[in-house]
Amino acid sequence: HVSAKLRVFIDWVVELMAAHAPMTNHQKTTSMS
Repeated sequence: HVSAKLRVFIDWVVELMAAHAPMTNHQKTTSMS
């Protein structure tokens, strides 16, 4: 089980990475969720 804070942190990191990775930007967060 992932805590709420960790879940939010992960989502933020994924969005940040996606913003800096145009190659994988089309996948957004679907690959991590």
